[in-house]
Amino acid sequence: MKIDYEIESKDGVYVTASITIPRKEFKKEYDKIIKEEAKNTEIKGFRKGQVPEDMLDPQVKQKAAIQALDKLTPTYVGGVVEQENLEIIAPPQYVDFPDLQKEEGDLKLKVKFTTFPQVKLGDMKKIKVSQEDTKPTQEEIDNTVNEMFQRSESKNKGKEPTDKWAKETGEQYQLENVKDLKTLKEEIKKLLEKEKERINKQNQESEILKQAVELSKIEIPQEATDFEAQERERTFLEELKKANMSVDDFCQSRETDFDKLRESWQKDAKEALEGEILLRTYAKEHEIEPTEEEIKNKIEEIKQSQQSEIPEDLESNPRWRENIKNVIRKQKSYDKLISEVTG
Repeated sequence: MKIDYEIESKDGVYVTASITIPRKEFKKEYDKIIKEEAKNTEIKGFRKGQVPEDMLDPQVKQKAAIQALDKLTPTYVGGVVEQENLEIIAPPQYVDFPDLQKEEGDLKLKVKFTTFPQVKLGDMKKIKVSQEDTKPTQEEIDNTVNEMFQRSESKNKGKEPTDKWAKETGEQYQLENVKDLKTLKEEIKKLLEKEKERINKQNQESEILKQAVELSKIEIPQEATDFEAQERERTFLEELKKANMSVDDFCQSRETDFDKLRESWQKDAKEALEGEILLRTYAKEHEIEPTEEEIKNKIEEIKQSQQSEIPEDLESNPRWRENIKNVIRKQKSYDKLISEVTG
C-alpha cells in the first residue's frame, strides 16, 4: 500500500514526516470498533446489541477513535520507513496527533524517526592491544591445589595435600593422567593456562572493539540508548517476577540500589549499540554477506534449539530470515575485524 506522506525535515539522524491517514480508512476501523461496542452495551429501552451509535456514551466513542488510530498507525508509519528506506535505531516518536473530534477531512500524524548514524570507519591499523603472559606461576598452581584440598573435606584444614588425595581428586574430575600430587599439579597448570588464555582473548577482543568505536567516532542518539536501557529494565523486572523476588530484596542482596542498576543499563545499552553500529558499518565497507549455506545451517541450528517461539515457516518468513542474516553478518564482521587486528 502506497502511503501519502511528506518529509518535513532531516536533521542528522532525525527525520520528521507528516503522514496522511485517509478519513475513509479511519472510519472503516472506527465503525468496526463501534459496532462491537454497541453489541455489548445495554441501555434501557433497547435490546442488547441494538443500541444506536448516537446513543453511546461520548467516552466510548472517544475510546473507539483512539483504538482505530492505534490500529492504523503502525501500517502507515511502517510504510514511510519502507518507502524512505529508513534504518531506524529507536521506536518512532509521535510529535503531533490528529484531532479525533473532527468528523471530516483526512487525519494528519507527525512522526519523528531516529535513524542509525552514518559512520566512517577509523583506521583499524591504529588499534594496539597487549599480549599478557598466560603462563601460570608456581604460586598460582600451589594455591589452586591447596584450595581444592581445603575444600574437599573439613578435616583437611591445616594439613597438606597427599599423593593419595591427588589421585582421588584426579579420578573425581576425570583427569586421566593424574597419578600423584606432581601430576595433579601438571594438569592444574594446563587448566590454569587454558583459562588465562580464554580471559586474555576475551579482554583483547573487548579492547579491540572499544578502540575501533573510538577511532570511528561513533555517537549514539540518546533516544536509542534510552530505549535499549528500558528493554533491559523490563527484562530484569520480568525475571524478578518469575523468581518471586522484589526489587528491594534484589538490591539489598547485591548491596546496590535501583538508580545504580539503571546507570549500568544505560552504560551497557550504549556500549551494545556502539558495537552494533561499528559491525554494521564494517560489514557494509567490506561487503560482508551471509551465504545461502550459512543461512541454511543457522536455520537448522535454531530448529535444533526447539524454542517454542520459532514459527513453522521459518525458512520463508521474511522477518526471521532477515534477522538470521543480520546475526550471521554481525558474527562474520566481528571475526574479520578481530583477525584484521590480531593477524
